[in-house]
Amino acid sequence: MKKKILLAGGLALLISFAVALTPASLLWAEEEGDGAVKGLWVEVGGLPENVADLDFQMNDEGVASYSRMIDDGTAILVVERLPVENDEGETVSAENLAALIASFEGIEKKGITVTSDMDNLSELYSYPVCGADYVTGDNEDARDNVDLFIFTDSWLFRIHIAISADFTEEYEEMAGEWLTSLKLVER
Repeated sequence: MKKKILLAGGLALLISFAVALTPASLLWAEEEGDGAVKGLWVEVGGLPENVADLDFQMNDEGVASYSRMIDDGTAILVVERLPVENDEGETVSAENLAALIASFEGIEKKGITVTSDMDNLSELYSYPVCGADYVTGDNEDARDNVDLFIFTDSWLFRIHIAISADFTEEYEEMAGEWLTSLKLVER
Protein backbone atom coordinates (compact mmCIF):
# COMPACT_ATOMS: atom_id res chain seq x y z
CA MET A 1 0.00 0.00 0.00
CA LYS A 2 2.89 2.37 0.79
CA LYS A 3 4.29 1.94 -2.74
CA LYS A 4 0.91 2.80 -4.27
CA ILE A 5 0.78 5.98 -2.19
CA LEU A 6 4.30 6.88 -3.32
CA LEU A 7 3.41 6.27 -6.97
CA ALA A 8 0.24 8.32 -6.75
CA GLY A 9 2.26 11.00 -4.99
CA GLY A 10 4.79 10.86 -7.82
CA LEU A 11 2.15 11.62 -10.41
CA ALA A 12 0.69 14.34 -8.22
CA LEU A 13 4.18 15.81 -7.91
CA LEU A 14 4.58 15.80 -11.69
CA ILE A 15 1.27 17.59 -12.13
CA SER A 16 2.17 20.14 -9.49
CA PHE A 17 5.53 20.79 -11.20
CA ALA A 18 3.79 21.38 -14.48
CA VAL A 19 2.89 24.98 -14.53
CA ALA A 20 7.35 -1.23 -28.33
CA LEU A 21 9.93 -0.77 -30.36
CA THR A 22 9.04 -2.62 -33.51
CA PRO A 23 11.72 -5.33 -33.46
CA ALA A 24 12.19 -5.48 -37.25
CA SER A 25 15.28 -3.83 -38.72
CA LEU A 26 16.79 -2.36 -35.54
CA LEU A 27 19.89 -0.34 -36.26
CA TRP A 28 22.61 0.77 -33.88
CA ALA A 29 23.28 4.47 -34.11
CA GLU A 30 26.65 5.47 -35.39
CA GLU A 31 26.50 8.89 -33.74
CA GLU A 32 26.84 9.84 -30.09
CA GLY A 33 23.72 9.36 -27.94
CA ASP A 34 20.55 10.11 -29.85
CA GLY A 35 22.29 12.22 -32.50
CA ALA A 36 21.13 9.96 -35.35
CA VAL A 37 17.46 10.81 -34.80
CA LYS A 38 16.02 13.00 -37.55
CA GLY A 39 12.65 14.72 -37.35
CA LEU A 40 10.72 15.43 -34.17
CA TRP A 41 12.47 14.27 -30.99
CA VAL A 42 12.35 14.90 -27.24
CA GLU A 43 15.37 16.14 -25.31
CA VAL A 44 15.46 15.86 -21.52
CA GLY A 45 16.97 18.70 -19.50
CA GLY A 46 18.26 18.76 -15.95
CA LEU A 47 20.05 15.42 -16.02
CA PRO A 48 22.75 14.90 -13.38
CA GLU A 49 26.41 14.69 -14.33
CA ASN A 50 26.58 10.98 -13.51
CA VAL A 51 24.18 9.97 -16.30
CA ALA A 52 25.48 7.19 -18.54
CA ASP A 53 24.26 6.08 -21.95
CA LEU A 54 22.89 2.53 -21.94
CA ASP A 55 21.46 1.98 -25.39
CA PHE A 56 20.26 3.69 -28.53
CA GLN A 57 18.22 1.91 -31.20
CA MET A 58 16.34 3.11 -34.26
CA ASN A 59 14.61 1.19 -37.02
CA ASP A 60 14.09 2.00 -40.71
CA GLU A 61 10.71 3.63 -39.99
CA GLY A 62 12.20 6.08 -37.47
CA VAL A 63 10.96 4.36 -34.31
CA ALA A 64 13.69 5.13 -31.76
CA SER A 65 14.67 4.47 -28.16
CA TYR A 66 17.42 6.16 -26.13
CA SER A 67 18.15 4.71 -22.66
CA ARG A 68 20.28 6.23 -19.93
CA MET A 69 21.04 5.27 -16.34
CA ILE A 70 21.66 7.39 -13.30
CA ASP A 71 23.60 6.30 -10.20
CA ASP A 72 24.68 2.95 -11.62
CA GLY A 73 21.14 1.99 -12.62
CA THR A 74 19.23 3.10 -9.55
CA ALA A 75 17.21 5.21 -11.99
CA ILE A 76 16.70 4.50 -15.68
CA LEU A 77 15.45 7.11 -18.15
CA VAL A 78 14.22 6.12 -21.59
CA VAL A 79 12.94 8.36 -24.37
CA GLU A 80 11.02 6.50 -27.06
CA ARG A 81 9.55 7.68 -30.34
CA LEU A 82 6.76 5.29 -31.27
CA PRO A 83 4.10 5.03 -33.99
CA VAL A 84 0.80 6.75 -33.19
CA GLU A 85 -0.99 3.44 -33.84
CA ASN A 86 -0.70 0.23 -31.81
CA ASP A 87 -0.14 -3.24 -33.30
CA GLU A 88 -3.89 -3.57 -34.00
CA GLY A 89 -3.88 -0.39 -36.11
CA GLU A 90 -5.77 1.65 -33.50
CA THR A 91 -4.63 5.16 -32.68
CA VAL A 92 -3.06 5.09 -29.21
CA SER A 93 -5.15 7.05 -26.71
CA ALA A 94 -5.67 7.28 -22.96
CA GLU A 95 -8.26 4.50 -23.27
CA ASN A 96 -5.87 1.90 -24.71
CA LEU A 97 -2.63 3.14 -23.16
CA ALA A 98 -2.61 0.62 -20.29
CA ALA A 99 -2.76 -2.26 -22.80
CA LEU A 100 0.21 -0.79 -24.69
CA ILE A 101 2.27 -0.43 -21.50
CA ALA A 102 1.32 -3.95 -20.37
CA SER A 103 2.56 -5.24 -23.71
CA PHE A 104 5.87 -3.32 -23.42
CA GLU A 105 6.51 -4.31 -19.83
CA GLY A 106 5.08 -7.83 -19.75
CA ILE A 107 2.76 -7.02 -16.85
CA GLU A 108 -0.99 -7.10 -16.18
CA LYS A 109 -2.76 -3.94 -17.29
CA LYS A 110 -4.85 -3.92 -14.09
CA GLY A 111 -1.70 -2.80 -12.21
CA ILE A 112 -1.25 0.28 -14.39
CA THR A 113 -2.79 3.60 -13.42
CA VAL A 114 -3.27 5.95 -16.38
CA THR A 115 -3.79 9.66 -15.72
CA SER A 116 -5.27 11.55 -18.64
CA ASP A 117 -6.15 14.77 -16.80
CA MET A 118 -2.75 16.42 -17.23
CA ASP A 119 -3.87 19.73 -18.69
CA ASN A 120 -0.92 21.67 -17.24
CA LEU A 121 1.58 19.41 -18.98
CA SER A 122 -0.48 19.40 -22.18
CA GLU A 123 -0.35 23.19 -22.13
CA LEU A 124 3.38 23.14 -21.38
CA TYR A 125 4.15 20.85 -24.34
CA SER A 126 1.37 22.03 -26.71
CA TYR A 127 0.23 18.44 -27.27
CA PRO A 128 -2.08 16.08 -25.39
CA VAL A 129 -0.26 14.35 -22.53
CA CYS A 130 -1.06 11.29 -20.38
CA GLY A 131 0.82 9.78 -17.48
CA ALA A 132 1.03 6.25 -16.15
CA ASP A 133 2.49 4.65 -13.07
CA TYR A 134 3.05 1.00 -12.22
CA VAL A 135 5.44 -1.42 -10.53
CA THR A 136 7.62 -3.98 -12.27
CA GLY A 137 9.70 -6.76 -10.73
CA ASP A 138 9.54 -8.31 -7.28
CA ASN A 139 11.34 -7.97 -3.98
CA GLU A 140 14.81 -6.43 -4.43
CA ASP A 141 14.23 -6.18 -8.20
CA ALA A 142 11.06 -4.10 -7.81
CA ARG A 143 10.99 -0.81 -9.72
CA ASP A 144 8.52 2.04 -9.51
CA ASN A 145 7.79 3.30 -13.01
CA VAL A 146 6.40 6.60 -14.21
CA ASP A 147 5.72 7.22 -17.89
CA LEU A 148 4.77 10.42 -19.65
CA PHE A 149 3.21 10.09 -23.09
CA ILE A 150 3.14 13.03 -25.50
CA PHE A 151 0.69 12.54 -28.38
CA THR A 152 1.89 14.44 -31.46
CA ASP A 153 0.39 14.16 -34.92
CA SER A 154 3.27 12.10 -36.29
CA TRP A 155 4.68 10.27 -33.23
CA LEU A 156 3.83 9.02 -29.78
CA PHE A 157 6.63 9.89 -27.36
CA ARG A 158 7.09 7.86 -24.20
CA ILE A 159 9.36 9.21 -21.49
CA HIS A 160 9.86 6.26 -19.15
CA ILE A 161 11.45 6.52 -15.71
CA ALA A 162 12.12 3.36 -13.69
CA ILE A 163 13.48 3.74 -10.17
CA SER A 164 14.58 1.02 -7.80
CA ALA A 165 11.67 0.80 -5.36
CA ASP A 166 13.97 1.25 -2.37
CA PHE A 167 14.98 4.71 -3.67
CA THR A 168 11.74 6.07 -5.14
CA GLU A 169 11.29 8.80 -2.57
CA GLU A 170 14.84 10.08 -3.11
CA TYR A 171 14.34 10.42 -6.89
CA GLU A 172 10.74 11.69 -7.08
CA GLU A 173 11.61 15.37 -7.24
CA MET A 174 14.39 14.80 -9.77
CA ALA A 175 12.10 12.71 -11.99
CA GLY A 176 9.45 15.43 -11.82
CA GLU A 177 12.01 17.97 -12.97
CA TRP A 178 12.99 15.76 -15.92
CA LEU A 179 9.37 15.38 -17.01
CA THR A 180 8.69 19.10 -16.81
CA SER A 181 11.86 20.16 -18.62
CA LEU A 182 11.38 18.22 -21.83
CA LYS A 183 12.03 20.00 -25.09
CA LEU A 184 10.43 18.96 -28.36
CA VAL A 185 12.95 19.64 -31.13
CA GLU A 186 12.89 19.25 -34.90
CA ARG A 187 16.18 17.88 -36.25
